[in-house]
Amino acid sequence: MSEEFSVEGGVPEEADLTPGELWNQGGSASLRQTRLGLTFEYVGIAMMLLSVLGGMFIAIARLPPILLLTMPFVMIVGALMIFVGPIICLAVPKESGAKELLVGSVVCQFANLFYSVSELFIPTLIPAPFKIALNYCGIFGLILFILFMKKLALYINRQDLSSKATHVLVFGIFMVVASILMIFLLLAQMIHPLSIVLLPIGAL
Repeated sequence: MSEEFSVEGGVPEEADLTPGELWNQGGSASLRQTRLGLTFEYVGIAMMLLSVLGGMFIAIARLPPILLLTMPFVMIVGALMIFVGPIICLAVPKESGAKELLVGSVVCQFANLFYSVSELFIPTLIPAPFKIALNYCGIFGLILFILFMKKLALYINRQDLSSKATHVLVFGIFMVVASILMIFLLLAQMIHPLSIVLLPIGAL
């Protein structure tokens, strides 16, 4: 993570640096906290993808259904890390103008975390019409976090990080579309139990 926030190339005179560049080079506590938050987010996303792809692989390969029971717990841990990550990143300077995006991401991820936990332990708690909205809150929360990354990259004058954030956004959208297609494939093959396999999809 540290290399993403280090300025490449020659170091300009301090008087020529923007506030964001000074913050990036200062090694402050808020910078370290932001790095930690980004790490939480990345690991959480990886765990969410593992829970989705792992569940689909187990179902398609017709492995013992008991293995499917581990995927929702991997998903819950991933969703929790994705929820905590933006909270930790709230340490970014107010001048970055990115905190509002983080707040929106936290709200969306909390709603999705609530949905994921309740669907796993108390499936009848949430009325069906609300499940769809809560299911996709995770996607909106992730998009808001990626937009935060882009704004932060511009604040510290790192165009390369802004481009990387765009690539992550495109990849995230691709994964969502791919997951939806996989759902239809699973339904077409009548693989059971689908409820456990599909539970993590919304948290992407």
